[in-house]
Formats: sequence, C-alpha cells, structure tokens
Amino acid sequence: MKKDFKKLYNEIYLPPKFKPMIVTAPSFNYLMVSGEGHPEEPSFQMAAQTLFPVAYVSKFILKAKSPKDDFTIMPMEVKWKLDRSHHGTKRYSWTMMIMQPKCISKIIISKAIRTLKQKKKSLPYEERLRLQPFNIGKCGQIFHIGPYGGPMDNTFEILKSYLIEQGYEWEPDSHDVYYNDIRRTPPEKLKTLMRIRIWTQGKERKLEDPFLTW
Repeated sequence: MKKDFKKLYNEIYLPPKFKPMIVTAPSFNYLMVSGEGHPEEPSFQMAAQTLFPVAYVSKFILKAKSPKDDFTIMPMEVKWKLDRSHHGTKRYSWTMMIMQPKCISKIIISKAIRTLKQKKKSLPYEERLRLQPFNIGKCGQIFHIGPYGGPMDNTFEILKSYLIEQGYEWEPDSHDVYYNDIRRTPPEKLKTLMRIRIWTQGKERKLEDPFLTW
C-alpha cells in the first residue's frame, strides 16, 4: 500500500478547516524551483512544467525499484516573497516545491530527468531544479476552502488575530500549500493551507533560509 504523507503528517497537511493553529513542521526534502512573477505569468507555469514531470517520473522509478516505498505525490507548495522595495509594485519572488520522501535521492532525480529528455519532454527550468531540505519550523497555519483573493485574505486575518492573542510575531510572507489544480476545480472548492513562520513577541527574528534566493 502506497504511503500518503499528508495522512502520516495530518496535523501539518490536513488540519481542521478555518481553524488557526500553531505547529512545528519537521524538516523535509523538497524538489524545488525558484523564480519571479505572478502565478498567471509564464515563469510560474514553466516552473510547474518542470517540477511535476520530474516528481512523477522519480516516483515511478522508485516504485519499480522498491514497490514497498511507493507513495502519493504531495501537493504543490509555494514560499512567497513580496518585493517591498517599491510601494505598490505587487511583484513576487517565489520558490515552488514538492515534498519528497527520504528514499528519493539525487541519483533518482537525475535518472528521471534523463528519462524525460529521452522522451523529448521539455523541462523549461531544468537548470533551476534542485533537491534539498527545508524546515519552516514553528509556524502559524490555517486551512482555507474557497476562492483566492479577498476570501483568502479574510481567512488570513483570522490567523493573524489568533497569533496576536497568543503573543507571536510573524514573517510578512506566507508559505502556501495548494491541494487542487485551479484549471479543473471550481473556485468555491479550492483548498489552500496558509503558513507563516512565527516567533515570540520581542524575541530576535531568525534569518530567512539561505536557499530562498529571490
């Protein structure tokens, strides 16, 4: 039976709907690509067109080699960073990522890339693709169901109010987990988990992770 890491880490990936929570996420390995721009722009789509084929082929390679290690592909996650150097620009840098089990190695990833190339599959951001660990650590999170934009902002305000009550400060940018394909899912059924790194009010803030090179 294949492993579903969402269920194995249900507090991290399947929390109650619209309920703000404080959790400590463990360190995971991620297949990741960094870029800039809005989700509707080509760069974001090119990252997905690189990330998901490699993730799926890597899984199939592992399954053929070790069926007991088969697993369900995890949802897309995005670490956002808004460019605040110019007011009103609304330009983002981001790292798109998919969590990988420890049995997925760089050797398997390289084999997956070779397999895709042999099949003439385009990987637009192959040079940006990497496998490495990431740990968001202690964070506040809330599970949103519904459209992006205003309704999501309202859910995010619930989380921020909760964190203030609990005595926490937070990073201004979120780390979101997207459970649906927006092209195939009605807006009212979209599922998004919003996370922000937190620390106790008055304590020194940790530096951002060095791999997030915007």
